[in-house]
Amino acid sequence: MDPISITAAAVAFIQSVSAIYKTIENLKGVPNAFKEVGQNLGLVKETLELAGTQLQETTVNESTKKAIADVVVGCKKKAEKLDTIFKEIDKGKKNDENAKDWSALVNVYRAAVLRLGKPSRVENLMQGILSRLNLLATHQAFRKEGKKLENAIEKLSRVEPSLQDWELDQSGVRFSQEIAEGGTGNQFSTQSGTMKNHFGHEFHSQAGMNFETIHLHSTFTGLYCAKWLKASSPPLSFEQKQLVTNQITVTVPRTGKWFLDSQNFTQWREGKFRKLWCPGIHGAGKTVLTSIVIRHLQTHFAEYKQVTCIYFYFEHKERKIQVLKPIFSTLLIQLLRDDIDVSAEIKRRCKNKQEFCDMSDILEMLTSQLKQFHRVLMVIDALDECADANGFLKACEKLPEEVHMLFTSRPDRTLARAFNADREYEISPNDDDMREYLKFSFRENHKLQKMVDREQRNDPTFQDRVLDTIVEKSRGMQVLLIQDIETC
Repeated sequence: MDPISITAAAVAFIQSVSAIYKTIENLKGVPNAFKEVGQNLGLVKETLELAGTQLQETTVNESTKKAIADVVVGCKKKAEKLDTIFKEIDKGKKNDENAKDWSALVNVYRAAVLRLGKPSRVENLMQGILSRLNLLATHQAFRKEGKKLENAIEKLSRVEPSLQDWELDQSGVRFSQEIAEGGTGNQFSTQSGTMKNHFGHEFHSQAGMNFETIHLHSTFTGLYCAKWLKASSPPLSFEQKQLVTNQITVTVPRTGKWFLDSQNFTQWREGKFRKLWCPGIHGAGKTVLTSIVIRHLQTHFAEYKQVTCIYFYFEHKERKIQVLKPIFSTLLIQLLRDDIDVSAEIKRRCKNKQEFCDMSDILEMLTSQLKQFHRVLMVIDALDECADANGFLKACEKLPEEVHMLFTSRPDRTLARAFNADREYEISPNDDDMREYLKFSFRENHKLQKMVDREQRNDPTFQDRVLDTIVEKSRGMQVLLIQDIETC
């Protein structure tokens, strides 16, 4: 299916979801997550339609069209899942003409999510669609939608889950009914086995026994604990650097492919070894490559909640505030999500409303939360810019084996020995990356493109010769090359 047809299909799925949502939005007890999804359907449709228009524009270059097409393909997959879930809910509503509130449909919704997987809660799917569309905000045509998308993503990230994790636990428990309004809780029918309530209390049963438990939303969700941690041990800003650096990788999508396809990186990503040391001279493009790696890992493991990526960018100008405790607090807060259980260690401190956390507290909580995952890929950029690099490395040594580390740095044998990597993979300026960026810059800069077109008419080899000369003269300084082009 071509990109334009894929875009049209994605729009059709969103329109279908929108039509069904209108039939359930006024049901009593509809989760706020559904309401947030409903409010964002118009924005998604509008942005997808704009993407379709851009794909048909003759003035839009092929590189930009490729980037748009890649985003749309991902959106279409999630929109299709969203449509499947809403159609199941609509079918359940039609089968039960007396359905007046959400409790009559929650089991239909739960069954649909279980079939598709936990990441298929409606709010997760919508957040995935919005996040992918937000990648287009770097293109001029989508700037207007960019702020709207960012606000929608932020708002959706704070909404209460439409289904709690325990509601998706299939370990022998099935929900039989919702207690009527004013009742005391939920009733469960269980097969033989063990069931835990919100407080961690266990109930054992033979087949056919019934339990009644107090109906209480789990208080200590990832977002709840994250708010507490921000107050007791404020983290540092970490997302803005990724967003800014990521703009280059989105506009020139093939950059970094040499690294992502390398055996060193792919084997590290898949857990074959734990520590990958990536030195590179100043200007080699380490930070840009770091953002490419982070975006790749987030996309590659999007459907696997037991594998995640955390990251941090060290910067020379931030050395005074980038000290150990807030750095590790920043790493910890990236692990506090509502689709992963919060560790007992964090819940205990959060429950006691601990007002101050020292470095040992942070490391204990980080260690406990890391163990909630099968594998955590920790990407650290510019270790050489860390004011206490040795202290940082010593703290990293205490982290559990679930953590797999990729660190970039200027060449420093002392730091390399302290890191004690399983493998080393040097980052050096890549001619193909620089050529791709230069081609993109020529196409986007009308003054440069006009000059190239004029000279090409007299000399068909002109652009290639210019590219070869610039790449050669840059002498490996990829960052300075980018900065110079951007000032043209």
